[in-house]
Amino acid sequence: MKRSGNRMQISEGQAKRHRFLYRLLIRLIRRFIERRFGYTYDRVPNDGAPYVVVCNHNANLDPALLGLAFDHMYFVASDHIFRNAFLASLLNFAFAPIARRKATIAASTVIEMRRRLMAGHNVALFAEGERSYDGNTAPIHPTMGKLVKSFGATLVTYRLKGGYFTTPRWAFSHRGGKMSGELRGIYTKEALDGYSADEVHDLIQRDISEDAYTEQDQAPVAFVGDKLADGLETALYRCPACTSYGTLSSAEDSVRCTCGFETRIDRFGYFAPPAPRTFTDWYRSQRDALRSRLSSGQVLPFKDEVTLLTIDGKRETAMAKGVLRLTGDQLSVGDDHAFLLKDIPLLGMYGRNHLVFTHQSNYYELRGAKYFNARYYLHIYDYYKGHEVRR
Repeated sequence: MKRSGNRMQISEGQAKRHRFLYRLLIRLIRRFIERRFGYTYDRVPNDGAPYVVVCNHNANLDPALLGLAFDHMYFVASDHIFRNAFLASLLNFAFAPIARRKATIAASTVIEMRRRLMAGHNVALFAEGERSYDGNTAPIHPTMGKLVKSFGATLVTYRLKGGYFTTPRWAFSHRGGKMSGELRGIYTKEALDGYSADEVHDLIQRDISEDAYTEQDQAPVAFVGDKLADGLETALYRCPACTSYGTLSSAEDSVRCTCGFETRIDRFGYFAPPAPRTFTDWYRSQRDALRSRLSSGQVLPFKDEVTLLTIDGKRETAMAKGVLRLTGDQLSVGDDHAFLLKDIPLLGMYGRNHLVFTHQSNYYELRGAKYFNARYYLHIYDYYKGHEVRR
């Protein structure tokens, strides 16, 4: 596989290898995934025309779940999975995914997608850019419709359901329940030509959107597992009883606060009183309360110690360790490393709680302890930057 800058030149021989290994892997994992996750799905016919597949994103296994429905395609994948040299070599040899760096404007990713499509290959991306934060499909980027139209390829929209409850982004374990994959639409280039970019954006958002709790209310499914609450404090940072921040902890299927508040989460994903009934409600109420507190100028408690790393390709270098602080004008780690917010265009998160950002062309990661709540800082950052509430 030859490289030109950030682009990969895929020969026909390499493409044949990718298709063979893709189909072999699908045959090997199909039965396991169907049984392990109670997964049913629509197959998508291959009519020979290259297409771009756009899907929602709830679980780490979504590429495999989506892959079962198609004969072959190349995935857009977060670049953090390439930091392990051996894994990166294996992935590039077998599947040649298209890397996308979190918290960046990825022009090189778009260029590579277009190159693959022009060569007759199928490409898939998860339009939200990352897994759902609260059980709802996030608003997709406003330029998504324009981007898809510019590819000049058939658009396939696909929706995965049940993934949020199977593997909540905050959880350390998965739950056995029921998942499904739905073919939502196939739009040829000619059909897309009849839509404006805004209309394509809207139809993609409509087709892939899922509200996990609305689905659960309408057709309840038990998602069974151990330690159902473990990890919730990586996403929930405000006690609904005493309104303190950073005082929650989880154990087995319970969440407790130092004030004495306690609630349990059941197999259907609902909390017992006096907590908000759903994770979505609790999550959004704490975010709104935090924004209100920030707007009133109240001082926020900071106590999380993190490691600051620089990321250069596949190489990680630890720079410092200290308390993370985020104010209206800067992000700092300890006393010696500060970054002006005006020079941080995006703050992103991958996995459960790893923060990443760019600053003056450099790429950094903030890594906390196991139960570090990265979302608290995402919400502070979004408020100070005036970003639309979307996570």
